[in-house]
Amino acid sequence: MKRVFESRLLLYFAAFLGAITVTYLFFPGFMSKDSFEQFTEAQSFHFTDWHPPMMAFVWHFIDLIWPGQQGMLLFNNLLFWLGMAFILDSRSSRKELSLLFLFVIGFFPPVIALLSTIWKDVAMGSDLVLAVGLLSKASTVDECKTKRILLCMNFFVLLYAIGVRHNAITAVLPLCFWMSHITLKNAITSMKKKIAIGSLIFASLVLFNAIATKTLIDEPSYLPTQWFMAHDLTAISAMTGEKTVPKVFQNNKNMTYEDWISIYQPFRVEKIYNPKNPNRLKMTRNPQELKILFTAWLSALTRHPLLYLRHRIMLGAFQWGFAEEVWYPFQTGIQNNDMGISTELSSRTKITVMILYALRNSLLFRGWFYLLLLTATLFYILRYRKKNYAGIAVGASGIFYALSNFFFATAADFRLIWWTVIASLILVLLADE
Repeated sequence: MKRVFESRLLLYFAAFLGAITVTYLFFPGFMSKDSFEQFTEAQSFHFTDWHPPMMAFVWHFIDLIWPGQQGMLLFNNLLFWLGMAFILDSRSSRKELSLLFLFVIGFFPPVIALLSTIWKDVAMGSDLVLAVGLLSKASTVDECKTKRILLCMNFFVLLYAIGVRHNAITAVLPLCFWMSHITLKNAITSMKKKIAIGSLIFASLVLFNAIATKTLIDEPSYLPTQWFMAHDLTAISAMTGEKTVPKVFQNNKNMTYEDWISIYQPFRVEKIYNPKNPNRLKMTRNPQELKILFTAWLSALTRHPLLYLRHRIMLGAFQWGFAEEVWYPFQTGIQNNDMGISTELSSRTKITVMILYALRNSLLFRGWFYLLLLTATLFYILRYRKKNYAGIAVGASGIFYALSNFFFATAADFRLIWWTVIASLILVLLADE
């Protein structure tokens, strides 16, 4: 008994050490344009929904304790490493390999490369690792009070996940049903009731996040859904020459076929809104104009479904690593800024980045490999481990999130599929449970 306690204590200490090590390697944390936009909101306590406000809200209070980006860097790493420790501590098999699995996954190149950066994608992914860890722990606990505490904590962890990315709901949904199963595990109840409770948990999370978002933002919505619709319409216009984008969104009312081609890139939406480009599109914060855009988008998809799929498949090809080079696999430093944050990197950070950069186009950063791994492992679980609810939930979470990116992503950055990558690695650990 004493030996078991000591091994568990060692596991959690190792997780803490892992979080500290990654923070030290990349201190004070990499920042991109998106990072600085959210940091500005965190410091000013003035929020918009250009990025979901939850991360900036939490960052505001972390910044009060430890000014700068380093506090958020440590916070994300603590979420990730603690979650991994919970997952490994809850496994019934191969416990003697827990420390090895912890460090292999934690320092795995596509994992550590993104744990370096303060991004909402990393915040969501790290938070979901903790959610899986808490649910794994709750599923092994017999004492009702402890289980209730873990499930209550998990509710708020999932709420944070939903609050930091617009499409996080797709990743959270399967975990809600797993949470329902754990809640009613010892009760004699039907599957319908478990599904109903899971749906209620999910609906509560969505509702609370909507209330929190509306409370936090203090100016008209940026209407984020316009981005993927404008991207899809621009793609169809660039392929057909047809002006599918309503004129109210066109800065140049007389755009030619060549003009549409000039602003279209399948792997990123930014060029469409480039302020230096006379052919750029306009963004709206008017809900009525958004309805006009939605109508045009629906009409274009109805008339050109194959071209729409072609655009989405091209974006997916970049995102999942089918192109010769992986598109934006990770951030390599701190972007130039006017906030007084130095862009100088330490020698240890430069060496770490140099190693990761050499691997950037290898199989390790090819998203398709992890999607294949995830799908194959989930198939195995559904075929041979039908009562492995943890594996089914994590696998479904990774796949649902991947599907949401296929339909709604406006960039091919590797970070957008990071949760699916993480889910595939966790699923391998859970496969034989």
